[in-house]
Parts: sequence; structure tokens; C-alpha cells
Amino acid sequence: MNTMLEARSHRSSLAHATGLRTQRRLDRLVPYFFIGPAMLVVLLLVFAPAVANIGFSLEDGLLTSPQRFAFVGLEHYQFILTDPDVYAAVVRALGFALIMAVLAPTVGLAWALLLNENFPLRDLYRIVVMLPWVLSGIIVGRVWSWLVDPNFGYLAHLINLLILSPLGFKVTGDGWLGDPMGAWIAIILASTWGRFPFAYIMFLAGLQSIPRELYEAAMVDGASRFQRFRYITVPRLWFIGMIVCLLVFIGAFNDFGVILVMTQGGPADATMVLSYLIYQTLTLFLRFGRGAALALLVVVFLAGFSTLYLTLLRRQSIEEV
Repeated sequence: MNTMLEARSHRSSLAHATGLRTQRRLDRLVPYFFIGPAMLVVLLLVFAPAVANIGFSLEDGLLTSPQRFAFVGLEHYQFILTDPDVYAAVVRALGFALIMAVLAPTVGLAWALLLNENFPLRDLYRIVVMLPWVLSGIIVGRVWSWLVDPNFGYLAHLINLLILSPLGFKVTGDGWLGDPMGAWIAIILASTWGRFPFAYIMFLAGLQSIPRELYEAAMVDGASRFQRFRYITVPRLWFIGMIVCLLVFIGAFNDFGVILVMTQGGPADATMVLSYLIYQTLTLFLRFGRGAALALLVVVFLAGFSTLYLTLLRRQSIEEV
């Protein structure tokens, strides 16, 4: 009798243990059921086109002859690595992205510091400052094309009078967009205006997460406004600032909407950046293979830069902890 009871107890324990293992396995699968649909969308909309783009980059395809796609292997990549126009476009895009990665976050931080203070109609100003962010690059470019127009662009006349003339710069009769220096100034101003609200909202969220007690204690100790900014605000916004700079850099490196509307890569290819060169290769010359290879070059460059940047940032965060 005791043997039968022990056998039943053993079987019951085995069944219970098996059930627990099965339940644990099902619990591990639950997160995958939630992220599964999103991963499927990513695979269909991102991974599949990326693989197709690699295939296109190995073919010599023209839209005018869709049935004559010939496999050329790495010929497009060899052309890209030896083409001086591609190198020049990369240098311009890199310089433009670096300027934007500094300028847009700086302007955004200034607005965040200003609108973090208490004053009448603060909430209204916070909304108004966000308006340029909701506009597309095409609209931003069109607005600033009007502002710097040589005939009725009041901003162009104002900056020429107050800034450029005292510094010795002269803009040609075609206006800002007809001069390489003026075109770049206009593009940088327009892009900064369109991108700084993103940095502003990120910094404003970071400022509101800083305990007010820290500032009050610093004021009691006699710390000046600059000292409070340096020793309290900057350390607590450092990580956010690095992320904002990275995202602005990536966005600016890929941006061509403002350039498309304002200069179309001119004058004399002075504003021909890599993203607009890709657009031109695909839409004007209809070279799908070469355009796909250029696009893949952008992906590899930004992926490598982002990986290196985040690795260094992670090491710095670990050292600070």
C-alpha cells in the first residue's frame, strides 16, 4: 500500500514539475507574442527593402530599360570609391551634419533654458516654438527661400546690412542662393530653424526632471546662475545632449529636402551633398544600380558611426557610475 502511495506521489510530483517547466517556457514566449507583429512589420518594411537594395546595387539597371538589368558585381562600388564627385559630396554632407549637430542642439538648449522659467503665457510660447518641427523639409526650404529672396526677402537685406557687410562678405546679384557662401548660410539657417525644436523638447524634458531642491540648495550656498548651470544642469543633461547630437547628425547627413527646394545642389555643385547626389542619380539619371550602391554607402557609414559613438558613450556612462 505504501509503495502504491509513494508511486502516485512520485508521479504527481513529476507531473507538477513538468507543468511548471511548461509554464515557464510559455512565460518566456509571452514577450515574443507582443513584439512579433512589430518585428514582422520591420522585416517587411525595412529588412526586405534593404536586401533588395543590395541586389539592385549589383546590377546595372536603368528605368528606361527595365528588362535589361545586367549583373555587374562590384562595379558600382568601384566607381563610387574612385569618383571625386562622391568624395566631395561626402565631405560636404559630413561638414554640414557636424555643424548642425552643434548648432541645432545649442539653439534648442537656449530655448529650453528660457522656457523652463516661469513667466506669463509660457505654455503658449512652448507650443509656438515647436511649430517648425512639424513642417517638412520641403516647406522649411520654401519658407526660407522666400526669406532670402533678393527682391522681397527682408531677412536677406537685414543680415546683409548688419552682419555680412561689416565682415566684408558680398553676396552676388542673384542673391544668397546664387553665391556658394550665401547658399550655405541660408541652408544652415533654414535647417537649424527646422531642427532645433527637437533638441528643445528633449532638453526641456531633461530640465524638468532635475529636482528643484538642488538649485535651491545651490542658491543658499551662494552659487551664481552660471555656476548652477555648470555644476547642476550640464552634468544632468550631458547624456541627453549626446543622444540629441547623434540624432541631429544622422538626420542632417540624410537631409536633402531643404537643399532640393533652395539650391538643387547648386550653385555649381557647391551644396551637392551625398543625399541629394543619390536623389539625383535615381530620379534624374535613372541609374538604379548606382543609386542603390550610394544608398548602401550611407547606411554603412551611419551604422559604423553610430556604433562607435554609442560604444564610447556607454563606456563613459559606466566610468561615471
